[in-house]
Amino acid sequence: MNREGPQRGDDMRGKTVVITGANNRLGFEAAKQLAMMGSSVVMVCRDAARGRAAQKEIGRVATGAAPALLLADLSSQTPVRSLVAAEESRGRPAELQAR
Repeated sequence: MNREGPQRGDDMRGKTVVITGANNRLGFEAAKQLAMMGSSVVMVCRDAARGRAAQKEIGRVATGAAPALLLADLSSQTPVRSLVAAEESRGRPAELQAR
């Protein structure tokens, strides 16, 4: 992994990546690529149905663990802090965060 983040071909096995907005556009593509590289992807989405659909699609191409889905509205800092604390308490600190 270089200073700009992981590149195609990098081994991301054993890395946990939290991606907000992972059910569409850039967030979806980032989650998909990182899952294909072997990272453990934690998808953060607002909409449950769209999040589950994206999770299923990304799960089909993941070479590591199936992606996790967390539902949160990140428009304020309170849910962001709660989400981070919950993940850390589960022993899943993030190595890389995409926005």
